[in-house]
Amino acid sequence: LCGQAYVALSRVRTFEGLFLKSPITANDIFTDHNVVRFARKYNNQDEITSSIELGKELYQFERNGNLEGAGLYLLKKALNDLKDLEISESFNKIRKGYSMISCDCVFRRHLSADKEEYLSVFENQVVLGNKHTPFLHSIVEIILATSSENKIDAKRAMHRLELIDEEYKKDELYYYFKGRILSVLKKNNKAFKIYNKALKKYPRSPKLWYRAGRLLEENMIKDGRNQLITSILFNPSSDCVHRVLRENCEQFGGRINSFIQNPFVRAFNTGENYISGYVRTLFDKNYIMFKDGSKPEVDHQSFTEYVNILRNEQILNGRKIKPEEINEFTDEIFEFIYREDIKYAYESENDQNDDNIYFEQPGYSKYGGAYGFNDDTIEDAFEGDPENYWNID
Repeated sequence: LCGQAYVALSRVRTFEGLFLKSPITANDIFTDHNVVRFARKYNNQDEITSSIELGKELYQFERNGNLEGAGLYLLKKALNDLKDLEISESFNKIRKGYSMISCDCVFRRHLSADKEEYLSVFENQVVLGNKHTPFLHSIVEIILATSSENKIDAKRAMHRLELIDEEYKKDELYYYFKGRILSVLKKNNKAFKIYNKALKKYPRSPKLWYRAGRLLEENMIKDGRNQLITSILFNPSSDCVHRVLRENCEQFGGRINSFIQNPFVRAFNTGENYISGYVRTLFDKNYIMFKDGSKPEVDHQSFTEYVNILRNEQILNGRKIKPEEINEFTDEIFEFIYREDIKYAYESENDQNDDNIYFEQPGYSKYGGAYGFNDDTIEDAFEGDPENYWNID
């Protein structure tokens, strides 16, 4: 074990009476690399300066309400630590960074750009003794597998994740990355159950809400707007979540009430790229949205109003499906919309019971679109007097 040679010899006060069974060689003395790294950094002015600069950058992000920027900044620093074989520092920055962000697509791109170099770190004998290494290795492989969507890589990453120590399986990151890799393997129901289980333990996690909503919308063909809105409420600064929410509502017909005069509402209702651009412009002053180099004029007050609209309404209800649009939806989507009471369906003015929800269609005024048929079909089916048959089993 590391340090045992020192412990034994440090007790010796005199060479008299000292006997060794064999000579001591360099191979008999083990050095703890953690101690060496600590000694190298202890009172190291460069390390102190680096820590101060890190704190300053994070303070600037957080002062502006940019949790996403702060988290991504930490994750980028974590990659530098990984290259330097600083496993504990890298793992701690990844854990803290992921506690702030909603979407890790930028981090994934950075990691994928030099994936061979990052993977080679885990072949180094120096890092194998670190307790965080197995979990960190599985995280790196899962992120790379989500980028390539290679089933073999995904299965290997899943296997590695399940081999980590039990203490890490209580971590929020364990649930998050397990859900991510299950979705790559197309086990969408299991992934959604994992996210829901995690949200019971970590109900304020924007990344878990985001992944649950995105999984519903992209892979399970269901409306994930409530999950996406909840993610925004816990972290409004992620432009990815606003964009995915807008895409979700485009697929299922939701809009924000158009009479609200707000640049973010207008961007949300007019195009998927604009809402993301508005959010990024607000939180990243160097971001250029338009091709001509101009940036939209946005402010925190307008953004706060927009977020409050999401908070108060929860469901975006300004747009109803038009009859000519119905053919654009698959049967599965249409069936889900009809059964799950999406907000562009509406209730009868004379009856507030949820069971009487119907779509706005031509000729539905008399019988409220009962059973999904128009008035003429109902009249024909009941020989012109459907009122007499209305409640017959």
